[in-house]
Amino acid sequence: MKPGRKTGQARLNRSLAETRNQMRARFGKMAARGTLSKVHDLTHVESVSAHAGVLAEELALRKGFSKESAKRTRTLAEASGMTHDIVRRKTERRPHGIKGAKLIMRLRQKFPKAFGEFTAQELKIISDSTLVH
Repeated sequence: MKPGRKTGQARLNRSLAETRNQMRARFGKMAARGTLSKVHDLTHVESVSAHAGVLAEELALRKGFSKESAKRTRTLAEASGMTHDIVRRKTERRPHGIKGAKLIMRLRQKFPKAFGEFTAQELKIISDSTLVH
């Protein structure tokens, strides 16, 4: 972890907010270029993010996770939902999970306020979720 980096839920909340901002900007650019799928648009990823978060937290609590761990699980699921269609195009001919997962791992350097605040393990969870969706 970088020196001076905050730990815990406050850091995750900040990272998630920045990730949302980056994804909104990315999807806005894709829409302006006409490359964004009408079905897999910003509304879709925001909905997936919200639903994934609720489900992940509920499942974590049912599995006996602490409230803190369940909240962390929710936040990572929300980040995964926001990024799962990061490279999805209007007319997709090949699955996009592998390409999206690789891009997420590279975004740590490009957008350090968003993706750089996630630990390597957290970013791998988000990336793996994109890979298998």
